[in-house]
Amino acid sequence: MKKNQKILSPTPRLRELLDEHTPSKKGTEDNENHPSIEIIFPKIFYRYFTSIDKSTNKLKFSLYEYASRYSKLRVDWFLAESDQKSSIDEERRLAHNSFIDACNILSRNMIKNGEDASWRKELGDDRKVIGDFACYISFVLGIRAR
Repeated sequence: MKKNQKILSPTPRLRELLDEHTPSKKGTEDNENHPSIEIIFPKIFYRYFTSIDKSTNKLKFSLYEYASRYSKLRVDWFLAESDQKSSIDEERRLAHNSFIDACNILSRNMIKNGEDASWRKELGDDRKVIGDFACYISFVLGIRAR
């Protein structure tokens, strides 16, 4: 890491993404200037997912599987009693790491095949944002399966 590089916590990274995708309103308070994350993230993630989904690379299906697995564990953790959460933590962390690896592998292969993989750079390295993207993918696939 560079000496002067700022480490963004999840909240500033989310605000940064919102700033990039929200028209500025002068004279408003910070909270009024941003729509809720629940509204804006689907718009941002939609672009990323569309880029991945139109890829001819079969590795996208592996990414979808890892996204679905992580998303399920995230929900299981949320619904678990406090004494059960620690038993889910390690499996959830490993699933998250596998999803991040799948994102990296797919993007490298997309670039190698001449496809647009700018979604990966735009997604960034914030683990919470990447986890949210996994949940978005799982959501889209769940709707498609009806």
